[in-house]
Amino acid sequence: MRSHRLPTFRRFLHGSIGAAIVLALCLLAGCGSANDNESSSAKTDSNTTVGSQQSTASPAATPAAVDKSNPYETAGINDPAAFEQMFTSVQQAIAAGDQTLVASYGLYPIRVNYADGTSEQIADAKQFIAKYDKIVTPAVVTAMKDQAIAKLFVNWQGVMAGAGQIWFGATADTPQRYGIIAVNP
Repeated sequence: MRSHRLPTFRRFLHGSIGAAIVLALCLLAGCGSANDNESSSAKTDSNTTVGSQQSTASPAATPAAVDKSNPYETAGINDPAAFEQMFTSVQQAIAAGDQTLVASYGLYPIRVNYADGTSEQIADAKQFIAKYDKIVTPAVVTAMKDQAIAKLFVNWQGVMAGAGQIWFGATADTPQRYGIIAVNP
């Protein structure tokens, strides 16, 4: 059984109580004051685009330092090289139309949200292959073909390709496995 949930402490920091405590501690310590000499470009938050220096966040996001050597840390991904290798393999498999290989990169169950407003959970690779043409639409193929690794969007929910056509994440296992967690055809 895998989990896409953040570790307990990180969930705490993303919660409103956790954010209030962190804010109170920062105010007590004097961080973020008007006399702060830190440049704004050195600050980051929980929404990033790989390869960017600064990103935008929703108002509820808690500022956090992002390890520059792991641009996927916010998504709970521990090994950026392994994640990028998986991502490139999925890109190639989708481009080649290799349904079995694409399905093998699923972290099941995968949530599929259709344009008509319906959604379903895909339980396993067999079901993914049976519905492949409905899930991996031309829009998904194009999004993956055009997606540069340096331009991937990352937040606490995962790593997004295209305009949200496909989402990637990690298992809670050690070692982690990386793969597809959601598709929006």
